[in-house]
Amino acid sequence: MPRSTYAYFFEMRILMELTKKLGKKAAICLFSQKGDLHIIREQDDKHLNYSTWYHQEEDLKKHNMSYLFYDPFDAPEYTYISWNNLSQNQMENLIHHRFSPQEFIGYQAKKRIAFPASWGVMF
Repeated sequence: MPRSTYAYFFEMRILMELTKKLGKKAAICLFSQKGDLHIIREQDDKHLNYSTWYHQEEDLKKHNMSYLFYDPFDAPEYTYISWNNLSQNQMENLIHHRFSPQEFIGYQAKKRIAFPASWGVMF
């Protein structure tokens, strides 16, 4: 059974904005080497070029690609989001929201972190 790993407010902000933008369809957002959003592609079983999304994500990581993966596999109960090689500016442009410094303070540990260029979170 999935378990939530949500620990920072920026993670929830990303979830809220992606849910508004993408709804209940899994999607992958790919970025060019210049950092521009190249493509947003909805994922479904017919268009998945790999046996699972995990294998696709591993292939993207192996090739050091910049991407964001959004999978509301059992929304609203469970949603998985991960990204690789994205700057804070790229994420803010994608979700149309500028993060505040408070969004990077953990809600339990009260520890502040910088925006992580690569990350994964389960809701």
